[in-house]
Amino acid sequence: MQRLKARLVRCIPAMLAGTAIVTFAWLAIAWGQSLHRSDSRTRLQNAAETIVQQLDRVLAEYERLSLEIESAAPAHCSPQSLEHFRRYLFGLDYLRDIGFVDTSSGVRTLVCTTALGVIDKPRPSSTPDFTLPSAVEVYAFRPVRVSERRPTMVLQTARFNALVDPNLIDGWYASSEVDEIFIGPDSQHQSFALSSAQQSSRTVSELSLCSSAQGFCIHVASNAPSAWHDLAREAGLAGFGAGSGLAIFLLGQTMFRRMRDPVLALKRAIARRELQAVYQPILRSLDGSLVGVEVLARWPGAPEQLDSPEKFVAAAEAHGLIGRLTGLMLETAVNELYDWLQRDAGRSVAINISALDLAEDSLLAMLDKYYARRGIDASQVILEITERSVASPHQAQLEQLAGQGYRIYIDDLGEGYNSLSYLHELPIHGVKISRSFISGLGLDSPKADLVRAMVDIAHKLNLVVILEGIESEFQARAALMLPSVLCQGFYYARPMSAAQLEDFRAGADCMPASTLAPAS
Repeated sequence: MQRLKARLVRCIPAMLAGTAIVTFAWLAIAWGQSLHRSDSRTRLQNAAETIVQQLDRVLAEYERLSLEIESAAPAHCSPQSLEHFRRYLFGLDYLRDIGFVDTSSGVRTLVCTTALGVIDKPRPSSTPDFTLPSAVEVYAFRPVRVSERRPTMVLQTARFNALVDPNLIDGWYASSEVDEIFIGPDSQHQSFALSSAQQSSRTVSELSLCSSAQGFCIHVASNAPSAWHDLAREAGLAGFGAGSGLAIFLLGQTMFRRMRDPVLALKRAIARRELQAVYQPILRSLDGSLVGVEVLARWPGAPEQLDSPEKFVAAAEAHGLIGRLTGLMLETAVNELYDWLQRDAGRSVAINISALDLAEDSLLAMLDKYYARRGIDASQVILEITERSVASPHQAQLEQLAGQGYRIYIDDLGEGYNSLSYLHELPIHGVKISRSFISGLGLDSPKADLVRAMVDIAHKLNLVVILEGIESEFQARAALMLPSVLCQGFYYARPMSAAQLEDFRAGADCMPASTLAPAS
């Protein structure tokens, strides 16, 4: 069952990736189809407006031609008249041939044109497709004698007709997405095609538009492309959508991993001030009086990889965040303990300082900003530095800090450094003996002898000694046997908030925490 569960968990990313790919591919196809329909509609609207405008100009040109014919001599089929109208055609934009009609026999017959001259065997005119309100008869798309192979639109009145330039109609099909064009007297009656093609059954978009000036309407339609064209377009859209879905999934995966990255989480936590400070009391062994506290960082809700101070402090040092963490603890401590420190100049606050903090120039500036400028005496601030830090070339920085009045303690004395000669070479004010040695107090252990030896050496150098990590009554009683030492550990008090520190009451000697302070 556990294996199956583990396999399912491993399959989740692949399933999510597949879902994202399929979903975005489908969305891309749907979006493409919608966009194609909308774009087709817009192109049809633009094409219809262009056609109506040009047909309005065609009919206006026909009206001017009508006035010219009415003003000319009646012998329209004479060589002089035909030549006159041939010349007149050169000034027109849309009309290409003018024909004259004879109605004397009761049947309208085309007898001559500017292109053919006098017609030997005249033909009766056929019935027009429809008639406009201006009495102009319209043949939508008819073959003409000028070119039997090239039909075009013909406009006719009682005495003459004119051919619309076939290139104009061809241009409507060639320069737009229009596949079918129909013209009629209005949008309610039958309309006639402006081409020889039959209406397609694959029409995907169509609309009608009417001319308010001439009283005709056109109907335009766009047909669906071939199945192969549709397939190619949708395959391309699907590929685009699938690629986008995969990219978004990978981006989400990256962001999710970054959000779960413990180092980035630590960086965010420091920036958002989510880390908190707690304070562990430091007591004098002789009378049990409270002399100071050590500031300890806590991270509620820390990820599993950084669920202890040792882990997230090490991560901060490894990834260049220790300066920000130190600054946050310095500021938090002075904000929460300001009144507590001001009430008793003998109280101190100890803050752990990394070797990397010493390498930066910002440490002294932060101490000045948060403590000196707010009236906290420098002697009330203890900087706890590990032996590894003093083993590094930081003597100038330590002397500068000590010169400003800050007290410097060696933390975890006895670990990580083979010689204690630096105790009299550096500006050090105190030492904290490592809990790994304190664990031997009260027992018949060589560690107890080492502790006594380190206490003797420190006292000869006039250094304050703190016994850190006292957790049992045996260790506490043994600490009472050592001269002039300070005590710190769970046996006396666990780390507490600033509010709990205000209520903390030290006993007459280093007694158990249960008798000295409220539970924390």
